[in-house]
Amino acid sequence: MTATIALVVADAEATAINTQIGSNPQLKIYAGTKPATPETAATGTLVDTIPLTGFTVDGDVLTSNDPAAVNPVVAASAPLYARLVTSSGTDIMDLDVSDETGNGDVKLATTTIQTAVPIDITAITINLGGS
Repeated sequence: MTATIALVVADAEATAINTQIGSNPQLKIYAGTKPATPETAATGTLVDTIPLTGFTVDGDVLTSNDPAAVNPVVAASAPLYARLVTSSGTDIMDLDVSDETGNGDVKLATTTIQTAVPIDITAITINLGGS
């Protein structure tokens, strides 16, 4: 059975996470298998680091402003995951990545990453799933 939490708790959790994220966080996109926890060293190949301008909180959902498209450092193949870090480099959370039609927390225009083609993030939405 999957645990569920009260919406009021999920709302408070979203606010607390946003406080920890702070202003000017970064999103690091990796090609490889997502580690067990953000405390575990990142695995795979770092594709690029994308600066963000922060998140907004609406209930139990955190949403980032649409960052500018960036040219990746290296080409990549699936699977992809992203690690959200503070401006000082503290790892906050690992996120699933998908194309626009998928279920990822981070949605890309395409998950085919090539060095000469900018990475276009179309949405970053973290739903903490309060009931």
